Amino acid sequence: MVPKNINKEHILQALAEIDQAVIPPRREPTKYFLKYSNQFYPPKYVISIANKYANGEELPSNNFSGGDESNAFLENLGFEIVPKDVFSWEIISDDTIIKTLDRSAFLHHGTGIPHQIISFFNIIHLEPGSEKGLYLEMDSTQYNAKITTDRQVSPRVRLFWKAEFQKVLNNKFSDLHNAFEKELIEHQYFAELVFKKTDSNNVFQKESLILSRIILFGCRKEAKMPLAILLPYALIVIEKCTY
Repeated sequence: MVPKNINKEHILQALAEIDQAVIPPRREPTKYFLKYSNQFYPPKYVISIANKYANGEELPSNNFSGGDESNAFLENLGFEIVPKDVFSWEIISDDTIIKTLDRSAFLHHGTGIPHQIISFFNIIHLEPGSEKGLYLEMDSTQYNAKITTDRQVSPRVRLFWKAEFQKVLNNKFSDLHNAFEKELIEHQYFAELVFKKTDSNNVFQKESLILSRIILFGCRKEAKMPLAILLPYALIVIEKCTY
């Protein structure tokens, strides 16, 4: 059970300590993040560290539960809990996020951005019908892109890129592009984009993102296996399916 005397100030002290340290791999979150000031933290680990400031020692992870118990405790103190996986996006860290490519990415020059993760793109608020320009960079080549909102009451947020970058995707993943184009359900593999922020926002005179690499992985030994069964999957980097 989480000690009841841990308060919001103790949590903030824990966040400050974590900012100056490296999170142990075994304490990385599995399903949820604590989101604070556009940064993401493992909820259960935060509580463990906060106990140092409330009770003088780090709280062992087997003394309380993650998930509902930890999340509810932090939410009751006013903190925001967000899922690690949001639709086809996965939050990795403050500066890295992964998008699994879908039909829209290959046929419509873009993809939707869930409201839960728009802060990754340094967006606090976009008025309906507005847009924000940015660059994607891959292999030292820059590509123009933009984030837009439609004019609905609860506007959808979408990332669009131009034909040059679309051509790169379609060429690199031609089999996958053809599968979506021909409305084939079964694919031999799938692809993901790993978005990583640049260290400086003034590199290209706009707020910039760097598409750090394209990873092609997840080949199937059984071609008829539904795509959903691949999730969750291992990050195995490959060049091409060979079977």
